[in-house]
Amino acid sequence: MKRLLLALLIVVAMAVPAYAIVPAYDKSNIEVGVEYGYSHQDIEDINIIGVGIGDFLGAGLNLETTNVKEWSFLATLGYKVCPQLTPYLILGDGFINLDQELTGNVSIGDWSGSLPILTTQLRGASGFMIGAGAKGEVMSFNNGITIGYDTRWTTVDVESTDRQAMFLGESYLKADNKMKSSLGVFTIDMAVSKYFDLTKKEKLEDGTEKVKKPYAIQGITPFVGGRWTHSDLVVKNEISIGDIARIGTEAEMQGNMLSAIGGLTIKINDHVKASCAGIIGQENGVQVKVGYNF
Repeated sequence: MKRLLLALLIVVAMAVPAYAIVPAYDKSNIEVGVEYGYSHQDIEDINIIGVGIGDFLGAGLNLETTNVKEWSFLATLGYKVCPQLTPYLILGDGFINLDQELTGNVSIGDWSGSLPILTTQLRGASGFMIGAGAKGEVMSFNNGITIGYDTRWTTVDVESTDRQAMFLGESYLKADNKMKSSLGVFTIDMAVSKYFDLTKKEKLEDGTEKVKKPYAIQGITPFVGGRWTHSDLVVKNEISIGDIARIGTEAEMQGNMLSAIGGLTIKINDHVKASCAGIIGQENGVQVKVGYNF
């Protein structure tokens, strides 16, 4: 994770000109916002333990993690240092769902078979999410097209006893399970956008201009680009079979995902903007934001 934070600092340093390091304070540069996010991440992982005797007999254990989903309800606070840099803090709630299955495999000669030994599900798990990020323009053109970036890092720890562990694939063989998970996510978004002004200007007799809004909004900004996501996921099970036995499993995995992003930002007025984006690829999801500038 330290390398990811270093990468974030490098991206920010590349985007910020030297004159903007210590800007004059301006209240209008303060940005506050709320966000909703959903992400289904392709960080499935199979940990394999296997033994074999020649080519005739083989056996192994597979611990598979699948169906990793994250929901977030966040608040952000940032300050626009310059068009190239707006650092911001992230606070809110994070929710995680995932499935795990421990399977035993046996092969004898040409015959092979498998048996689900232990199945666990993380449900109803939420925790405090914290993070930081930076966004801004990388390049802008006279025709209104802009290339921008938005990079962030978030982390959340959750636990739940909502679902019992199931043995041998049978729902009647159950045991209490305290399931814990820690998820750290680092993303870099790069997108091309273009602003379309929906206001009309009318020149008055005294030479001044009057701005009219034929629509309820001032303008729209469609955008399209790509996202790189790196996730660190740790999952622990603490299974209790009455007072007889306790079983613990732990799996740690990482995922690197490339996805496409696209969406629309709506400028409601000089202070309020709203946007909605979809993510499609190795990560699938949606992100909705509402921001306010003073």
